[in-house]
This record gives sequence, structure tokens and C-alpha cells, in this order.
Amino acid sequence: MDNIGSTEKFDKVNKVSQRAKQLIRGAKKLVDIRAGNPLTIAIKEFEEGLITEELLAEPVETKKDFQELIAQEVGNLSEEINLKDKEEEEKKEQE
Repeated sequence: MDNIGSTEKFDKVNKVSQRAKQLIRGAKKLVDIRAGNPLTIAIKEFEEGLITEELLAEPVETKKDFQELIAQEVGNLSEEINLKDKEEEEKKEQE
């Protein structure tokens, strides 16, 4: 196993998970993406090189209470599922 590759993977996982937590607490996303899933957003931000040590060190003011966060995430997931269902229906119609 390549130690450099393992270190890079650990770094990615660490940064993405920290960023996803920030997004869950109310941080604004840095990419233009339809996905509402904080992990998906954080991965995209990482791929675009937007997650810096300074960004991860910034405190995130929690403006939403826990129930609001849950309601938002449920809504986001429902929206993503609906979009995927529509895309699948459109593909079937084109076939």
C-alpha cells in the first residue's frame, strides 16, 4: 500500500467530513450544485479545490435549530429523489 496515497485519501476524507459538518450547521455552499446533501456538496467543493485549512477553521454560526435542519435535509433528499425519478422517466420515454 502506498503511504502517500493513503495520506491523501485520509486528508480528503478528513476535509470533506469537516466541511459537510459545517454545511449541516448552516454554512453556505461554495459550488453551484443542485444537490442538497451536505456530503455531496463537500465532495464537489473538495474536487474544485475550495476547501482550505482557513475555511475549515472558520466558526460556523448555527442559525437553525435541530428540527429545522432535519426538515431541510428531508426536503432536500425528497427533491433529489424526485429529480432522479423524473430523469429516469424521461430516459424511459426516450427509449
